[in-house]
Amino acid sequence: MKIKHKHHLRKGFSLVELLVVIAIIAGLAAVSYGPIIKQMKAAEKNNAITAARNIYTAMQSYANDNDGLFPNESTARSGENGSTAEGCFTMLINAGKIDNEEIFWNTANNSIGTTAAAKPDLNGEVDPGENAWGYVSGLSTSSRTNLPLLFDASTDIGTFDTGVWDGFAIVAKLDSSVEALRIDYTGAPLNEDGTSKQGAILEKRGGSNVDIFQEGLPAGTTVIPANGN
Repeated sequence: MKIKHKHHLRKGFSLVELLVVIAIIAGLAAVSYGPIIKQMKAAEKNNAITAARNIYTAMQSYANDNDGLFPNESTARSGENGSTAEGCFTMLINAGKIDNEEIFWNTANNSIGTTAAAKPDLNGEVDPGENAWGYVSGLSTSSRTNLPLLFDASTDIGTFDTGVWDGFAIVAKLDSSVEALRIDYTGAPLNEDGTSKQGAILEKRGGSNVDIFQEGLPAGTTVIPANGN
């Protein structure tokens, strides 16, 4: 006589096994999260540098049509505002040098309140909250080539926030260079509580460190941070 053995099949996992699997997945996620965030930030930074180059090219084209002058109050046409960065950038759109205001916006500057979380409304004007870039008004194509023209990560005139690009700010100069320049601060970019730090951008000129947005600018120039309001 054959004896039949009953085989009991397991259904699903035990609670302990599920907890182990969850712990493993959480550990793997924690290990990979940091590098992924860094890669995303680096890609966004590269996109912002590309945007700055394109804005600079539009500025040069505008200047070629206006006796070498970049947008300012003296080149503003009726209804245009050359006293703000947003107004000067809108002049580029009106002149057909840039298609729309989306190029002036990025999410990284949300951290200091320069840009809004929502994307630009594409109404043909650069409004406050749609613009991440500050502007040095009053320069021309004949100005010294080591002078800055565009910049981001700024909270005030000559003051930059380390929280946007991990201690750096993007600056475009009249020599056509666009670089991430180090903000002058001490320690890590962020405080222990996660808040950012502020500082100037210094360059070595003539044997001494010079604040490029406070010293050495020609008479008649105005440093205009982006208006996040």
